Amino acid sequence: ADLEAAYSVDTTYTKLRSTAAGAIGSWRRTVDRGARVGGFGNSASKLRGKIINAFNAATQGCGEGSRREARREELMVYLDSAVTELHAAQIAALSAETEAAFSAKLLRLLDGTKDAAPIEDEKVKTAMQKAEFAYAAAVAQLAVPAIGLDGAADVDDMSVTLGDLASKFDESPPAKVLRLNKLTLKAQKNRKSPKNPRSFTPGFHLSGMVRQIGSGNLQGFSSYSAGPHSVTMGYQNDRGTPESMAEGDEPFLRLQPKVHFDIDA
Repeated sequence: ADLEAAYSVDTTYTKLRSTAAGAIGSWRRTVDRGARVGGFGNSASKLRGKIINAFNAATQGCGEGSRREARREELMVYLDSAVTELHAAQIAALSAETEAAFSAKLLRLLDGTKDAAPIEDEKVKTAMQKAEFAYAAAVAQLAVPAIGLDGAADVDDMSVTLGDLASKFDESPPAKVLRLNKLTLKAQKNRKSPKNPRSFTPGFHLSGMVRQIGSGNLQGFSSYSAGPHSVTMGYQNDRGTPESMAEGDEPFLRLQPKVHFDIDA
């Protein structure tokens, strides 16, 4: 009879532990993806009650022996440990999301102020209250009161964390960067671009060439400029010998004037 009772207890334990493992495994996959299990607290409480009640009912005829008590305790420890672990993981993820969302909200409020002035205290207070309310509601969905996971301490901790974020926000790197960007943009808008006046500047250039009798073995150039005006003069002895020069040959001095205009519209 004792062997039969022990066999029945062990068989029931194995079966119910497998059932619990199936549900816990499904929840763990969801949590590992970074998501929260919908209605986790209620589902975990129901699973815990269902497994324990099923064990008690299936082993009722086995008496209150030490083996039955030990197996029931093992089942409870397995369930409570797994649920506590999943609860903690979801609370951690929820807390991180809440802190990030609150910081983002403060940035939006700062972006909406004139010249990135400090956010009004009333607006910060309202944002905190909304964040705390949303966090508390989400924590309530995760609560498993039967094993002490009511979430009260988590809500209190988040309230302190949000207050700390709000008090240090103005000196945080994101706030400093946003304020600097807004002030820089304002300065750029206020800076008037210098107007380029229209101008019309005439210039005169004179080119000249002195040519003397010779075989072309001597030449040179010189130039001078003053503002928009310039002069370039050249010299070259390439007119040949007097005997070779014919009537109507090139003149001794050639000048070429040129007028140019510099227009800025």
